[in-house]
Amino acid sequence: SERGSEGKEKQESSNDDSIKKKTKNSSTDAESERGSTEKANEKKEVDASATSVDTAKRKDDLPTAPDKKVLQLSTMDADPSNFSKCASVSLADTHVALIVHATPSRLSSFVEHTCASWKKAIVMVVFLTSETEETWKTMKGEIDASKKCAQVTWVEFREEGVGEGSYPVNRLRNEGLRNVPGGTTHVLVMDADLVPSTGLEGAILRAVSREKGERGDEEGGVEAVVIPAFEKFDDAAEEPDMEEQEDQAAVPGSLSDLIECIALGSCGVFQEKDNPDGHSSTNTERWLQGKYYDDGGDKLERRPQQIGCFRSARYEPYVVVRWCDGATPFYDERFSGYGKNKIQYVSHLRYMGYAFSVLPEGEFVVHLPHGRSAAKAIWEANGDNVHMDMDVLYHRTFLKELQGKYKKGPRVRLCKAAKGY
Repeated sequence: SERGSEGKEKQESSNDDSIKKKTKNSSTDAESERGSTEKANEKKEVDASATSVDTAKRKDDLPTAPDKKVLQLSTMDADPSNFSKCASVSLADTHVALIVHATPSRLSSFVEHTCASWKKAIVMVVFLTSETEETWKTMKGEIDASKKCAQVTWVEFREEGVGEGSYPVNRLRNEGLRNVPGGTTHVLVMDADLVPSTGLEGAILRAVSREKGERGDEEGGVEAVVIPAFEKFDDAAEEPDMEEQEDQAAVPGSLSDLIECIALGSCGVFQEKDNPDGHSSTNTERWLQGKYYDDGGDKLERRPQQIGCFRSARYEPYVVVRWCDGATPFYDERFSGYGKNKIQYVSHLRYMGYAFSVLPEGEFVVHLPHGRSAAKAIWEANGDNVHMDMDVLYHRTFLKELQGKYKKGPRVRLCKAAKGY
């Protein structure tokens, strides 16, 4: 994970303007999301993004047939996995697995903080190259000897001909999903630079145990629980040659710690400066005031804050979802680097009929500062062409595939004043 990982806002906004014209009627409020007008607007949203691409320049770049080696929307349903049954589960039978991925150079904060905060199942996928094999062997021996991460299933990922500068992020996420322990009912996929608050695991268990019926929420659909995300600032971490910060003792572990950190100007909403739309729909300001539930009803019966519509098509929260056959998508592996790789997953959830709620109880994840990775340096050096490739794939291909597969369109739509892609 990088500050501004899904978009260097100032640069990407200009790239996106060449992809999609903003229209006032491209989306609707949640209150009227199911009518014929909304379906027409959703189609317009897809079509507008496609027709504004410079097709003369890019038409040869569009994929024409599925690559069987790369898991994508058209092939992921056939992927064999250790799914649980899509049935209602009690709190005692609810098991949430944390899925994380990293290179060896990014494991320090994971070992010191995440392994201490998350006590149950963790799957860590380590991306290895010929340059990092020996470092990893030494590091793994030290981790095992320390017994700090006994709950972790380590998955080593190697790909011939791929160096650290080419980071296949969605393939790593999928490897993590394939290796969840038996009996897992829910999964949370996040990046190694994010650290869970001390009570996050318990809050998630209580939140997801409120789900109703075999398919999830009270309306018969599935629900994604959004984890509020913050970051700890350190401007020095932007230096390319800086190693991961060693002095991370002041990582906020509780809501009171987080509020104090924000008051001191040392913490803020994740990517708020570089990608403000990325977590805007979480309505963090309301959440920080302890307003966790929608109005009405007894506290035990109240629903956690619902996200009725997205304020931006760039919204890319970290979410807990059910892990069961037919309800859980994989990540599309055509997306790599820092282009739309998480946005595509959130869009897939929307089209699958997921509702979105915000985790209550004041628990969160916080991103720790670090230097630029080799993959980020290459991504920035390649500039507009690499950004354009992922944008073209998303707008011209992926969104249309979603619309073709899920005829009803997304359950949670864009707000009337939503920002575009």
